Amino acid sequence: MLSPFAVSLPNQQGDVYPAHEAVRRSLNPEQQQMIETKQIMGSKTATDWIEFLNGLVLHDRALLPAVVRASNRRYIIAIGLVLIIVTTITLLSSSIPAAFMSLIITSMLAIGVVSGLPNKLHKLLFPDYLYTVLTPLMQVLQEETEPTTLINLKADLHQQFDMSLRDHQQRSYQHSTYEWPLLSIAARLHNQADFRLKIHIQNLFRERKSKSKRRTFIYMTFLYPKKVHPTFYPRQQVRGTLKITSKDKPKRYVLRLRKILKYKDKPFNKSLYQDVPMRDVLEMMREGYKAVRKEA
Repeated sequence: MLSPFAVSLPNQQGDVYPAHEAVRRSLNPEQQQMIETKQIMGSKTATDWIEFLNGLVLHDRALLPAVVRASNRRYIIAIGLVLIIVTTITLLSSSIPAAFMSLIITSMLAIGVVSGLPNKLHKLLFPDYLYTVLTPLMQVLQEETEPTTLINLKADLHQQFDMSLRDHQQRSYQHSTYEWPLLSIAARLHNQADFRLKIHIQNLFRERKSKSKRRTFIYMTFLYPKKVHPTFYPRQQVRGTLKITSKDKPKRYVLRLRKILKYKDKPFNKSLYQDVPMRDVLEMMREGYKAVRKEA
């Protein structure tokens, strides 16, 4: 049975995506709103979340060719303006050096103006974490939860240099700090443990040098009820960037895992999103399960 969030589209030939306008019209109002706000929040089953996210992925894939075409048109217009201005100056001026200088100056101005123009379609794109983190994570939780279990999700899928993420109190002439609360998830697993996950990215970016220092904080918690899990293997461990602690409470055992990943790049590729390795998230989940297993 299909989820109510499944996208129904005409069959496409090969790998050709339909027009992004058609995809968007096929989405429900909640999905359409997410494309504009980049804020995902709600409670759904894993199956519903997967179908919900698949609709956003499909729109993103369909939109990308339109973004590339729009970008190409901008530069074609810039080149046309340069040629018109240089030709006009050349015809009106008998000096070859003056014409050459006008070519350089107008080219620089045109490229600067075109690069500074807002690209409305590009703002509709989601960061890669939609494909590399959020969707795979929901596929894992689909296996680890009951079909009717609701998963609480809050995700911020703005681009990593969106103004809404900038910490204006930490801003200076030399650098800007971006605080990105990427996602927060809470669910009850098959083994009756309450699972919580938070991922936060901090980016210290030096604009003049295009230099970036980033830290990715991954926090994971397992709450094991004692009625279901009378045996618990307490863990206090620091292994590399991973820290594991446990606590015995009256009605449950609490296991907390924290991992801090550090990155440093110069020059920094603003369109690259690789600061949340999914393998690290899955490894932390495996460590969480060991607390109630003998292999701990």
